[in-house]
Amino acid sequence: MRIPVRQLSGEEKILEVEAELTIRELKERLLRDLQVERSLDPLSAMLSEVDLLMAGEKLENLDETLENLAATRDLSTSCGLDMCFYLSPPIETASLLESGLAVEDLRAVQVPSGVERLDPHAFARCRSLVTVSLPDVQVLKVAAFSGCSSLLSVSIPSVIIIGPQAFKECTSLTTITLGAATTIGNQAFKNCSALTRIDLPDSVTYLWEEAFMGCKSLSNVTLSTSLQVINAFTFRACRLLPAIYIPPSVQKINYGAFCDCSALRDLSIPDSVKQIGPSCFRGCASLSQVTLSHGTSLEIDAFDPCVHVLHGAMPRASPAEACESRTQFRTGSS
Repeated sequence: MRIPVRQLSGEEKILEVEAELTIRELKERLLRDLQVERSLDPLSAMLSEVDLLMAGEKLENLDETLENLAATRDLSTSCGLDMCFYLSPPIETASLLESGLAVEDLRAVQVPSGVERLDPHAFARCRSLVTVSLPDVQVLKVAAFSGCSSLLSVSIPSVIIIGPQAFKECTSLTTITLGAATTIGNQAFKNCSALTRIDLPDSVTYLWEEAFMGCKSLSNVTLSTSLQVINAFTFRACRLLPAIYIPPSVQKINYGAFCDCSALRDLSIPDSVKQIGPSCFRGCASLSQVTLSHGTSLEIDAFDPCVHVLHGAMPRASPAEACESRTQFRTGSS
């Protein structure tokens, strides 16, 4: 019988196979063929297993024959079988980027149990990578998945540290599930333009500069109740974000943290916030009023001139006169 299998490169290959062949035997044949084809490639030694997927679903019954599978599934079309590759540890930058393998052709990766970190740029620019599984990984170093423009969703239940630029410019990424994260590095999700929601678990204590900058589809954000500082440009230009609740653990909002969030209209800032840095909410065209604690220090140009700022936070320079025909910028007292 003839069946199409989508290869590592993303191209389709028609296989002539016996109908009595089992899924297990087909997997073994495909892995053997791949290792022969790439016998001069150092990465071939890291390929420990091949899985077969149909419509994104792993074929679990390894003893099922292709004849039986064909009786219930359509194996004749280009959406027939996909190949998923498993890499043996260690996963090192040099092994992947200097091996000669066109890593940007990888479509799915299962990092083996026992691997606790991914080194810098481990899967960077794997532009065909759609799914990843990281069961035991605790540390993602710099740019581990940066530029993986086909990556759709990521679940990282064991990851504690998400390094700088870890998922930067993963432009198809719509969902990210965090479990034990404590630190999200600078630019970790910068320009993830399809990301719609982020829920930071209460374990997150450090959220660094530009972490979600340019996530232009982001419309729902839940911040960690352990967060003390929202750093510079963290959510800059998240243009669809309509509301943000700042938890009472936060003491400082740094330079430009929410600037150019043009849809932001519902803003809750607790009394715990003692300092709002320059340009924090500049360019938030939908924001009309905000209430602050009497003790909050407000830096120059923290808000657009036409925003009502109520209850006592005195700006270092008043821009009230800049809005002659619109709502006045003013302060109040408690």
